[in-house]
Amino acid sequence: MYEIPKELKTDIKLWAVYSSDIPFLLMMLLLTLMLEDFFTGGIFRLKLAYYAVNVLFTFLFITKPVPNISIFKLITHGLLQDFRKVKSLDYQKYAAVAHLEEWKEEEAN
Repeated sequence: MYEIPKELKTDIKLWAVYSSDIPFLLMMLLLTLMLEDFFTGGIFRLKLAYYAVNVLFTFLFITKPVPNISIFKLITHGLLQDFRKVKSLDYQKYAAVAHLEEWKEEEAN
């Protein structure tokens, strides 16, 4: 018997980008246009290189090496993570493995 989920959680893909990436794309476009004169100084060849680099980094950041998680989300999660917290290991999982190894040793003897 198959279970039918009540709710599916997924990103909507619009052409080549996902709906969750649209705010990041708009933010990058806005920053690129605002900082154009600061980085290029009005030189046309530098403007072309500046736009090319921004487009490259923007699409690099929205690629998803891990399913449904973009590189931008991985970076921001890593930067916002609290490194003062101690994360314990799952005791039950490793305790069961330790007991299994002890049992195998007893059976071998």
